[in-house]
Parts: sequence; C-alpha cells; structure tokens
Amino acid sequence: TGPGRGDRPGPSAARAGTERPADRSRRFWWWLAGIAAAALAVRLTYVLGWRTPWTVIGDPYYYHHGANLLADGEGYLHPFRWLLEGRRMPGADHPPGYLTVLAGFSWLGLRSFLAHQVVSCLLGGLGILAMGLAGRRIAGERVGLIVAAMTALSPNVFIFDAQVVSEPLVVSTTALVLIAAYRWWDRPTAAAAVLFGASIGLAALVRSEAILLGPVIAVPLVWWRHRRDQAGDGG
Repeated sequence: TGPGRGDRPGPSAARAGTERPADRSRRFWWWLAGIAAAALAVRLTYVLGWRTPWTVIGDPYYYHHGANLLADGEGYLHPFRWLLEGRRMPGADHPPGYLTVLAGFSWLGLRSFLAHQVVSCLLGGLGILAMGLAGRRIAGERVGLIVAAMTALSPNVFIFDAQVVSEPLVVSTTALVLIAAYRWWDRPTAAAAVLFGASIGLAALVRSEAILLGPVIAVPLVWWRHRRDQAGDGG
C-alpha cells in the first residue's frame, strides 16, 4: 500500500523546504517596511490627534529653536539665553547629534514645530527599521520582526517621537551599536573594533549616556572571546 494522505507534506511545508534565502530575505524586508509604515501612521496620528497644537517648553524648545538657529548660520547657540535673554553664548546642554539632524530639515524650510514633530516621527520610523535589523542579526528574521513591531507600538517609544526630543535617534543609534558589537564578535578584526567604537561615538553625539555602552559591551565581549579562544586552544 502507498503512503496515506497524512504522510505527505502539505503545500506550506513543501514551500518552506524549497524557499530560497533570497525569497526569505525579500519577505522579511516587505514585512519590516510594512511595520515601519504602520509605526509612522501611529506616530502621525498621535501628533495630529493629541500633540498639535502643543506648548513648546523645556527640551523641545531647546531642540526646535536651536535647530533653526543652526540652520540660519548662528552656530550652536543656547536658544534660551539668546531668544529669552538676548545673551549670545554657546549651548552644550545636550549633545549636538539630534539638533544637527533637525537643523538639516530646517535648512530645507521645515522650520515650524509641527514640521519638526513630523520629522521626528520619520526618524522614529527609521529607528523601527534599525531595531528590526538588530533583532534579525541577534536571533533571526522572526525575532527581528517581533522586535520591530514591539518598538513600533510601544507607547514608551512613540510618545517621545512627537515631542521633538532626541529619543527617536537614540533608538536608531542603539540598534547600530548592537549590530556593530555582533559584527565585532563575529570578526575580531581591527576594522570591526573601529566600527564598534565609531557607533559608540555616534550614539554619544545623540545622548551622552551612550558613551557608557563602550565599556559595558566591549569588556565582556573581549573577555568572552578570550575565554572562547583559550577553550579552543585547549581542545
């Protein structure tokens, strides 16, 4: 007797067995792009529905007006001192990374606070893509999509994208640090170490606390690799 129907693989199993890596990668990118688009929709809905108009105070005031001043060629002036007190002095209350990116859009004419909110939402969407790639690098494509979806829908993330603060870029740079760290683990070369250091420096230009990621990640990574190499030599 021949095999019964229960012994034959279903169509989905057959497709899974014959699916090419290129097809799986293409499918991952389509899903990731869809999640990023949904994340952008969530952020814009939050901005237009609950955060506009909004009183510009505190850090949002600093970044919004500081970006416009930089776009006008005034340099990194302290916006509180200049606009409220008429005192021209440099400002270093926050690292310059996010403000510089925002100033690029101000230079293009996107100077209103609402425009800066939309720009921050776009940067938040890029963070979703970056986190998805970091998740894929750590534990595979499925985990990458799960990480991207959780980041996209987390209120603790998207509320900051509407406030014109540096957190949208913190998400992207943190993902970049993770990707660079795993690359260094896979390829213990000087170039990979330099790339990891550069990612730490870039993250620190967005949030100064990110400089701590250098020793926190690098020291255990070097120690574990040393132990692994020793175990390999012993074997």
